[in-house]
Amino acid sequence: MRLRVVASLVAIALSCLACTPGFSEPLQVSNGTRLAVTVLVNGQVIRTVEPASGVVEIPPVGLPPAPWNIELRSPSGRLLLDLEVRPEMITRATGTGGQVSLTGAAARVDLSCGRLDVWVGPPLLGPSPEPGHPGDCDP
Repeated sequence: MRLRVVASLVAIALSCLACTPGFSEPLQVSNGTRLAVTVLVNGQVIRTVEPASGVVEIPPVGLPPAPWNIELRSPSGRLLLDLEVRPEMITRATGTGGQVSLTGAAARVDLSCGRLDVWVGPPLLGPSPEPGHPGDCDP
């Protein structure tokens, strides 16, 4: 009996280690540039998103606790895009007809070599910002 209780407590504790308080939605990055982009969350390098890789989902499991300060950096470390995401910004509601409504946070930059988006929740919609400037895609 005691062994089962201890095993249950260990299982609960281990499942909580994988939790990221505040978020169930993944962090998503769309890199339409020719640069390899490094993703940092709260100063911690999470991964590199290769050029023209489409949408890359990064699950919240294993990411630092919220709130998140997300940075996308060029190979030389130059800041390309940043986004702050707080738990209250990400909401999910189900209406009476079963329709799901999701709000989130997102940022976009158009460089001369392509578009870079980062978001948690729904992706950005609408017109793009101004096109980039020569030299903004130098590593």
